[in-house]
Amino acid sequence: MSQQNSTDRKIVIVIAEGTTAARAANASALLALTIGARHRDLIGPDVPDADGRMHAGISDTPVPVLVAPAERLAELAQAQPPIEIIGFTKTAAGAHTYDKYTRALAAVASTDLDYLAVALIGPRAQVTSLTGSLPLYR
Repeated sequence: MSQQNSTDRKIVIVIAEGTTAARAANASALLALTIGARHRDLIGPDVPDADGRMHAGISDTPVPVLVAPAERLAELAQAQPPIEIIGFTKTAAGAHTYDKYTRALAAVASTDLDYLAVALIGPRAQVTSLTGSLPLYR
């Protein structure tokens, strides 16, 4: 899968401090689903095992999960292109259907969103300059 891994692209997920492990796992999974859907080149082809059973392709791109204060997530969410931002907000976490999410999100100004997690995808140097000092989520 080495052809799938772009050496210039970096992906990170940043979780808000104080987020429980269960909510951090859920937020990371939802962000990863969106990243994979938007960047299909990240996923390698299906692979057979020794018995011929096929296994879904995975990515060889590392995705570190970091932690930062909630205020820092709000700042990261304002990053400009070419960095792509995918956010998971309290609004999203509180909605149990996509319809409820879209209606609730439409009622909140972007400056008032409370982020639980943010994914950044973009040029390695730029993503690193924004997140390189953040510790791993533990």
